[in-house]
Amino acid sequence: MIASELKTDALFDLQPTDTVLDALELMYANGVHHLIVALDGKFQGMVSEESLTSSGDEVLLQELQAGYFFNSCLPEEHVYELIAKMSPYKLSILPIVVEGDYLGSVTMNDIFYRLADLYGYSQPGSIFVLEMQRHEYALSNIARIIESEGGNVISASISPAKDENFIKLALKTNIAETGRIQATFERYGYTVMASYNDEGPYEMYKERYASLMNYLDV
Repeated sequence: MIASELKTDALFDLQPTDTVLDALELMYANGVHHLIVALDGKFQGMVSEESLTSSGDEVLLQELQAGYFFNSCLPEEHVYELIAKMSPYKLSILPIVVEGDYLGSVTMNDIFYRLADLYGYSQPGSIFVLEMQRHEYALSNIARIIESEGGNVISASISPAKDENFIKLALKTNIAETGRIQATFERYGYTVMASYNDEGPYEMYKERYASLMNYLDV
């Protein structure tokens, strides 16, 4: 999945001679916190909601040039590279720019929903969170355990544990029932931190999901 495949049809660009009020109205209408400034198809920079709200409504965007962002991506950049560019600055959009030409934008909202489809987060099944030492991690071995119970790994993600020698592994499987797989994991010596299925409480992830939705301003 690359930037050109994620390009949105929505318009997020204004001209340098547009006003702060024009920009804020476009931002609020589209639920974003950044906009592109372009002139004759050339990328000039990007303005943030913060810089706009600290200026007068009739101020022209070209007068805010000192505070422009110049983050951008190429059409062929992978979605992981886009996230790496957007996340540190909490960018809601990222322009696609080639040799100064503005080709369109990618939004964090679109990235989120496409990743949800790509990694099967919306598919029925169960989730397991395992904790293990870093040197013990072998996804092929873990996948075989799940396959031995008639299931498959839909997606997997790793996050650091409190102890730097350990990791947490979150697995999405296509089997709704959790008890049998959890018992098998424990039989093989894996520590199961949490498990739940489509009917489970999801308490462990509710706060994280709410925080993400707040960031995306959904």
